[in-house]
Formats: sequence, structure tokens, C-alpha cells
Amino acid sequence: MWRKDPLLAVILLWTALFAGVLVWLPLVRGATQGTAYSWALTAGIGGRGIGGAYWVLIIGAAFVLALLYLGWRGGRQPFHWLLLGFQVPLAAAVTYAAWTDPKGFRFEGATLGLDVSLALIGPVLFCGIACAAIFWVLRDLRARRPRQVAEWDWTRAARVRLLLLVAIIPLEVLMFRSGGIQSAQNVIGVALVGWQWVLVNRVLAGARRSPTQE
Repeated sequence: MWRKDPLLAVILLWTALFAGVLVWLPLVRGATQGTAYSWALTAGIGGRGIGGAYWVLIIGAAFVLALLYLGWRGGRQPFHWLLLGFQVPLAAAVTYAAWTDPKGFRFEGATLGLDVSLALIGPVLFCGIACAAIFWVLRDLRARRPRQVAEWDWTRAARVRLLLLVAIIPLEVLMFRSGGIQSAQNVIGVALVGWQWVLVNRVLAGARRSPTQE
């Protein structure tokens, strides 16, 4: 059976966490909350609802889902290059932003009232994960291990999770469209999006059986 690599698991969990905030949350809120929700990935890339550069979120979600899908199945190719293509430029962008505008480099969440400086912790975290990703890729390529591929097995638990993540959508619409940006309904809506993203990753990571040799 394919055994999880602890370092790979940490990298995937961090990737899933950050991608959930950076991509999945604005993707879902833009679609379910409409123009009442404004989002921005960086200067010049943002919009309201599904307007503006919403297509960037769609491409980003497809990229991240492909990365996580391959990663949770043991890191089969082209996972290595997708991982580096995500983590290395991200670490460089975070470091550049923290260096050039330390006071303005902050994480702001209007719904939860968050406003946290990332000038110090940002580069440390993202560069650390990028270095871990580079180390894992080099180690894995040098090992030339027999590639094991986890075959999909749609268990009852996997099917239930898939149904739940779809069933959450109307609840998100109800919560996001029934209150203001800092209302209790919006906080519940954000929690639902977070739970939905957890379900997505559980489906990707858990719906598998003993792998076969590739």
C-alpha cells in the first residue's frame, strides 16, 4: 500500500489551507454572494461577484485541484512541477511584497474583522514551505521510487462527502445574501465555505484503496 510521506503531507496541508483562503473562498463567495462581495488577489486582479478578473479564480481553482489531486495520490507526475510552480513564485511574491511595502502587506478579512500584518511572518512561512517543497521534489526524484498510484474507490463515506459539499451551496447562498458583510450570517457562510473545502480535500485524499504499480 502507498504510505503517506510525512513531509509531503505537511506541504499538502499547507497548500490546501492557503489555497482555500486565496482561491476557494473568493471563488465560492463571488458565485454565491454576487456583487455584494468584493475580492482582490493582488493589485489589479480582483472584482465584485463573478465580475472583473473572476476567470483568474476559476483557473487558479483548476490548478490547485489538479495539484492536490495528484499530491494526495502519492505525488505522481506532473505533481512535482505543479507544486514548485505554486510554492516558489508564491514565496517570491510574498517576500517582495513584505520587502517593498511592509506596512501595507497585511491580511484583511472584513467578515471576521481581521487585520494582521504579514511583513515578518509571511516571508518566513512561505519561504520555509517553498524550501520544503524543493527539498521533497529533489529527494523524490533522486529516489526514483516505483510510482504507486492510488486507485479510486467510491466508498459510502466518499459519496456522502461529495453530496454534502454540493448540498452546502444553497445554504451558502442563503447565508451570504441574508445579512451584511460583518453579520452573523456572513460568518456562518464563511464557516460553511471552509467546511466545504475540507470536504473537497477529504474526497481527494480519502476516496482511494490499495494502489497498484504504475
